[in-house]
Amino acid sequence: MMRIIITIILSLLCNTAHAGPSLNFSNIISGPSSGNSDGIGSGAIITVWGNDLGTEQGTSKIYVGGIEAVVYHWTIADGSLPACPSNLYTYHKMIEITFAVPSGVPSGETTISATVNGVTSNTLPFTVRNGNIYFIKSTGDDTTGDGSWGNPWLTLQAALSGDGRVSAGDIVYSVGVGSTSGINVGATGRLVGTAANPISLIAYPGTRVTLSGSGYPGFVIYNYNANDDSLAQEYINFSGITITCFEDASNNSATGIRAIKGMRVIGVEITGPTAYSGYNGAIGGNRQAAGGGKYLGVYIHNYGRDNGIPYAGNSGTSPPYSSETEKNTWDIYQHLYYLSNRFSAVNLPYEIAWNVLVDNPIWQGIHVYDEANTGGWSGPLEIHHNVVKNQRGGAIEIELPDSLTSPPQVNIYNNLIISSIGDVYNNRAFRIRVTTPIVHIYNNTVVGWNEGMQFWTNNTTFSNNILYDYKGVVFAGDEPDIHTNNLFFSTQGTAQPTWAPTETGNVTGDPLFTDLSTEDFSLRNSSPAINTGATFVDVNTDLIGRERPQGSAYDIGSFESVITNRAHCILTGQTPCLTNGATYATVH
Repeated sequence: MMRIIITIILSLLCNTAHAGPSLNFSNIISGPSSGNSDGIGSGAIITVWGNDLGTEQGTSKIYVGGIEAVVYHWTIADGSLPACPSNLYTYHKMIEITFAVPSGVPSGETTISATVNGVTSNTLPFTVRNGNIYFIKSTGDDTTGDGSWGNPWLTLQAALSGDGRVSAGDIVYSVGVGSTSGINVGATGRLVGTAANPISLIAYPGTRVTLSGSGYPGFVIYNYNANDDSLAQEYINFSGITITCFEDASNNSATGIRAIKGMRVIGVEITGPTAYSGYNGAIGGNRQAAGGGKYLGVYIHNYGRDNGIPYAGNSGTSPPYSSETEKNTWDIYQHLYYLSNRFSAVNLPYEIAWNVLVDNPIWQGIHVYDEANTGGWSGPLEIHHNVVKNQRGGAIEIELPDSLTSPPQVNIYNNLIISSIGDVYNNRAFRIRVTTPIVHIYNNTVVGWNEGMQFWTNNTTFSNNILYDYKGVVFAGDEPDIHTNNLFFSTQGTAQPTWAPTETGNVTGDPLFTDLSTEDFSLRNSSPAINTGATFVDVNTDLIGRERPQGSAYDIGSFESVITNRAHCILTGQTPCLTNGATYATVH
C-alpha cells in the first residue's frame, strides 16, 4: 500500500509544474578569488537577486564553481538594511544574497548557484580573474592609504579620478562613505575598464553609500569627456548606491548618471523630488558612451517636481529657463531614461530590466528615442521585467528613425505598467513610432492609462498582453502590425479596439487578478488568461522569476500561474495547502 501511495505522489509531482529557487542577475560577473582584506571573505564580494530563495538563509547555501561561499547577508530585497537600497521585493518578490568568492575556485569561467531546501537553482555566469580589491572608509586617507581594509582610502572621487590608483579589473568597496559633491569619473585621467576586466564601485555589504551634488555641472555621476568617444570612460560599474538629484538656485544637479560605455548599474536607487531641467534624466547619455549598459534592479522614485499639473495641462517648456516660474510646468527634454546614439556609429545594445520606476513626475519613462543621424545598435534592445507606476508621459516609448545603419530589434516583455485612479501624469503605456526596427511586445500587464496606446509602425508584434481599463479610456488609437492572444477588459464598458476581436487567440473577460486593491496582479485559478497565450521561447520566465509555461500553454500577462496539488503541498511543506477539490493552492 505504501509503495502505491508513494507512486501516486511521485506521479502527481511529475505532472505538476511548480516553482523552484531562481537567480535573476548579479551585480558583477567577474572578479578575483583572493585579495579581500576585510577578514570575512577571500575574494570579490558579489550580490545576486532571485526568487523563491527563502527570506533567510537557514540551511540554504550559495556556491561559486561548486564551492560553498561565505555569506554576508541573505535577506528580503525591500531596500532596507542590510539589503541594497533598491526595493525589489514589493512587486518582484526578490531575495538578495551577498557573499564572497571562495579561495578555492579556479581561474576562468564558472557559475553561481544556490541550493534551497535541497533544490538547486539555475546558474548565473561568473569568471574568476585577476584584479585588486580596495576599500574606502571614513577613517581612510587618500594620500597615505593603500586601499586595504586596514589602511583604506577616504573619498570616492580619488578612487575614480583616473590618477592611476585603480585600473582595469579592480573593485572598490565603499564602507558607508558617500559624497555631497558627486563624482567626476576620469577627471584626472581617462579611466578605462574592459568587458572582461571592468572597474567597479560597490557599496560594502550592510552600509549605505549616498551621493548628491555635481560631479560636473548637472550630473551627480559624470562621465568626463562623454561627448568624445576617444576620451570618454569605459566599463565602469556601480552597485548598491543611492543617488539624490536636486536642483535649486545654487546647484543644477538634475541628472543622476551620465552613461558610460559598457557600464553595469545594479541595485541602485535614484530619487530627486526637486529635479527639473536638462537634456538627460535619472540615467542618460549619448554616442558610444550610452552603449552596452546593463541597468538591472534600478529603483527610481519621486524623480522630478511634483507640481500637480497634469501632463496635458500645458505643452511643456524647454531649457534654457529665464525664471523659476517657467518650471511650474514640465520639461520636454528631461526623461527618466534617455539613452541616445545620435552623431555616432553603430553602438552596443543595452538592457533595462527588473527596474522599479514609481511616482516619477519627470516627462517620459523608458524613452528610446533617436533622430536621423545615428548608426543604430548592433543587437537587440532589451526592456523586460520592469514595473512602471504613475509615470508622467509614456511609460515605454520607442521612437526611432527610418535611416538607421543598423536597425535594432526592441524586445519589451514581462513588464507591469500601472496608472492609479488618481494619477494625473500618465499618458500612454506604449508609444511605438518606428519603421525599420522590429518591436516585440509580449506578456505585459497594463492596468490603467490616460490615453490609448499608439502603434505608428509596420513592424510591431503585440501578443500575450493584458490591458485592464478602469478609467474609461480607449485601449488604442491604431493597430499594431501583428497581434495575437491579448486580453482586453474594462470595468467601465470601454470597447475592445476594433482590430482585437478578429485576432488569433483573442481573450475576453475579467482577468481575475488576485487582489487589485493591494496591486497583486497575479492570476486566480479560474482566470481566462491562464493557458491561453501564444508560445514565445525567448520569454521563458515571468515577472517574479517563474518558468514559462507552467501549464499546457503560456499564460497571458506578466505573471505565470503555478497550480499545485495536495501531494506537492505535503512533500514541500507549502502553506497554505487549501482543500478545494483537485486544486490545492496557487503560488503567487
